[in-house]
Amino acid sequence: MTEEQTIIDARSDALRWQADARNRAGESAPSSDELDRERVWALGSAGAHVADALLAITGWPPVALDADTLAPSSAPLTTPAQVWGHYRHRNADGTGLVLGRQPGGAVVVAMRGTAKSWADWCAEHAVASSAPRFEDGSGPAMRSYKDLGHFVSVSWQPPPTGFRSSGVAFGRVELDAAAEAMRPRRIGADERGWLLWALPAGDRPVLFPASRRLGPGLDVLGDALVPLHAVRADGWQTQLSGLPVVETMPPWLVAELGGRYGKRAA
Repeated sequence: MTEEQTIIDARSDALRWQADARNRAGESAPSSDELDRERVWALGSAGAHVADALLAITGWPPVALDADTLAPSSAPLTTPAQVWGHYRHRNADGTGLVLGRQPGGAVVVAMRGTAKSWADWCAEHAVASSAPRFEDGSGPAMRSYKDLGHFVSVSWQPPPTGFRSSGVAFGRVELDAAAEAMRPRRIGADERGWLLWALPAGDRPVLFPASRRLGPGLDVLGDALVPLHAVRADGWQTQLSGLPVVETMPPWLVAELGGRYGKRAA
């Protein structure tokens, strides 16, 4: 057993002893799920925290991601005990969500692409109206956009840049490195991220194609594994704007993404 594993087990035992002590003192003891969630948060694993939050807030099972390959390293984790059981042995693993129908009937669909491909697509498909800025017809056009529904974003962010010095003096190499670090540049402009929508269950469920090309560098995904938390070997890591919120998607957007309505429930 590694030193890290010993520490994790000691924390788990301490939480269990605290729960037993509260019970002996006549206080309300935590449920098994509550105790397992306390154990999860004691792990200090970002992947475990995201997995637990997804399961607790949405009820959707996360999938652990191997820290090196970002491939699935677990089956869907359906209970706090399973989340704790996995990440106590694989503390550095990430967390992903399988798109499609979720427990409870909600459907999660994603769009994958670069920021530019998304902006270009919106400029062509999501413009509700466009008019000159001034009454005489001059000035840049003012655009209004159609409702894009409620989505969350998952994007790759680079590790922080910086430079080190002795604290006494800078040489030419250090000055050049500092200038390079401060020079404006489009870091990650070609990195592809994800936008996720969660549609509520209904009498006629919405079905999306497993994959569909929307334009250059932009695809809709109805069946894939999206990393909610992951760290690549080069230090880049995902940034999640929030957990998916179940809301109705505007009908025009359903059609644009290739969605179709299934048979009405009996």
